[in-house]
Amino acid sequence: MATTRDGIWILPSGKAMMAIESGFDLLTRPDAPVDRDLRPELVGTILGTIGMMTFGAICVVLTILLYAWLADATIGLALLLVAGVGLAARLSVLAQAGRATGAIERSHAERGVIATGLAWAVIVGITGSACALTGNTILLTLSALVVTGLAFGMAFANAGAPMFARVQVAIVLTPFMLAIAFSGVPGIRLVALQGPLWLVGIFGMIGRSHRLLAELARSHRTNRELAFSDSLTGLANRARIMETLAARCAMPVPQDFRSSYLLYIDLDGFKAVNDNYGHGAGDHLLCEMAVRFRTVVRSNDIIGRIGGDEFIIILVDVTEAQIRSVAERLVIAAGLPIDLVGAPARVQIGASVGGARIVPRDPQRSIQAADAMLYRAKQEGKGRPCLAGLG
Repeated sequence: MATTRDGIWILPSGKAMMAIESGFDLLTRPDAPVDRDLRPELVGTILGTIGMMTFGAICVVLTILLYAWLADATIGLALLLVAGVGLAARLSVLAQAGRATGAIERSHAERGVIATGLAWAVIVGITGSACALTGNTILLTLSALVVTGLAFGMAFANAGAPMFARVQVAIVLTPFMLAIAFSGVPGIRLVALQGPLWLVGIFGMIGRSHRLLAELARSHRTNRELAFSDSLTGLANRARIMETLAARCAMPVPQDFRSSYLLYIDLDGFKAVNDNYGHGAGDHLLCEMAVRFRTVVRSNDIIGRIGGDEFIIILVDVTEAQIRSVAERLVIAAGLPIDLVGAPARVQIGASVGGARIVPRDPQRSIQAADAMLYRAKQEGKGRPCLAGLG
């Protein structure tokens, strides 16, 4: 509950953070529930608007300078100072968003973009309203062009986060339409009466643009999944494994007892099954092994088939005990009997597992190290794990 201190209401920090997070979630939530899983891709579309932002900033600054010249220099300079601070903050977070790589950095960048975007909308709305209230025809015309143009720009640039775009447009247009209604210019209230209609129309355009972006993001994700998935087993393919491994190798070496570890698996006896019972039986066996291996690893580990009967697993943030446990359970899972399509009886094969720690900045050496341990496991009798780098 909220408490008071010297008569001032104090909101507990935990509740304040929950309120901020709820507001951020609302502003970045896709319109359709079915598109909620696309939120990262859709929010990502609002992070690269530095060019449009720069153009809009120039328009706002020129409008403020004209206001200072034709109306009130003191207020104009104050507006210019506020706009300068807002512009600097906005461009800074947009630049940071462009450089963000990790999930935490990206999350902070997104929140910064939303917060400064709302602040910039307030600045544009105040600037336009100040110009309109002067009743000066030149200022009124120029501010109408700038406010309308920036409102449409916000609508299209930020349609990936539809509620954020709508709030921005409302912050810009609502005070401006009220200001021109009280500007004293003859007949101008007829124009102001169209304000609600403009809002409805722009909100509709935001919705349509958002749906198109969602369709594009869904298509891109589907194509990426097809490009990075093994068509037979559904596991990650070689391209996905190498991409993930390169990303892990590029990360700083952890200072604690957890790290990334690479397991290289080769099935023992697969060739005999393929030769004796046909490729259909061999394919069935590979699919069954993929299912079994999936049950052994955790959801955040990456498992892929890189060709033939060879599999690679990238274990993320694991202890040595967990590495040994996973390797041993993989061998056990591979050795269980299996009923194959086209085989007259149950067959039983096995698996050899080689493992090594991921080498910083060198994906190829990481694979070579694990492959060397796999060769050693084969030499020592197959059906066993051989793991390097463990105490």
